[in-house]
Amino acid sequence: MQVRAGPSQKKRKMPSALSSSPEPSSPSLPQEEKPLYILSQEKKRILLPQILTLLLLGFILYLGVLLNLSLLELSSPTQDLIKTITLITVFFLILLGLFLNFLKAKQKYFFYPNRITFKRKTLLLSEITSLKLKQNFLDKIFKTYSIVLNQKFKIENIPQNIQLRDYVQKLIDYSRQVSYPKQTQ
Repeated sequence: MQVRAGPSQKKRKMPSALSSSPEPSSPSLPQEEKPLYILSQEKKRILLPQILTLLLLGFILYLGVLLNLSLLELSSPTQDLIKTITLITVFFLILLGLFLNFLKAKQKYFFYPNRITFKRKTLLLSEITSLKLKQNFLDKIFKTYSIVLNQKFKIENIPQNIQLRDYVQKLIDYSRQVSYPKQTQ
C-alpha cells in the first residue's frame, strides 16, 4: 500500500545540525560570502538546564516572599495581593528567561574559509591558538562538547556525532596555505 502526499501536503526540509547552505537572504541586499558550513547548537543542552535553574530560582524567590510575609503583621487581603503580584512577577521573569535562552539556542556558528563567526564575534583562523576539546558534567549528560579556540572564542554545545575538531584543523591548515585579506569589522 502506497501513501501519496495530497496537494495540501508539502515536502518539508528537515533541519540538520551541520548544513552546507546559509539561510536565504533578501534579494535586495548585496550578495555576501556564503559560509562553508553552518553549525547549530544542541538546543536541549542550552534550554533544559536553564529551565530548571529558572524554576528553582523562581521557587526560592516565592518562598522568600512568603517568609517575609509571615514575619510581617499584614492583613489577609494585603498578603493575598502581595502573593498574587509575586506569582505573576515570577511567572513573567521565567517566561522572559525562557525567551532569551531560546534566542540564544537558535544562534549558529558560521564557518568561512578564513574565519568563524558567532553572533557578532568573528575569529580569524590565523588567531586560533589551540583546539582543546572540553566536556563538563552537563555536556556528558546531553552528549555534547565544546572546542576552545583561544581565550576569547569557543564553540559550545556541539553534538557528539559531529566531529568538528578535524574540520576546523583542516580549515586552519588550508587558511595557512592561502592568504586572505584582513576582514574589516
